[in-house]
Amino acid sequence: PLVQGFPCTGALARTATSIKSGARTPMAGYFKAILKLVMAFYLAQYLELVPMACIGGILVWVASNMIKPAEIKEIKHLGKFEFSIMLYTAVMVPLTDFLTGVLSALIIYFAVKYAFNKIKPKETSH
Repeated sequence: PLVQGFPCTGALARTATSIKSGARTPMAGYFKAILKLVMAFYLAQYLELVPMACIGGILVWVASNMIKPAEIKEIKHLGKFEFSIMLYTAVMVPLTDFLTGVLSALIIYFAVKYAFNKIKPKETSH
């Protein structure tokens, strides 16, 4: 709230990268922070020459490595609706932004679930 930012935008990607690299304790975060400070101090003039397309490619590669086919199959087995919500979210996040994509998917999910629960005929005991 202090600077009107979204506090956890990149943490998931960094955490997943750390885990895949073999990090086992929170100390990995401290070492990453120190490494980034050292790189920013000594290599800033060179790092600004790296094209944004290259940085974008790295981000796409990291994001694609976070996708697990087994989890997609698991969601697909939950039902068509859940699978379509997953696909909707996967499309909307890059087209809009993280918050809009996820929030709109949640709204659609709960609205549809609420509507179907309202429509279902209630069972009566005889």
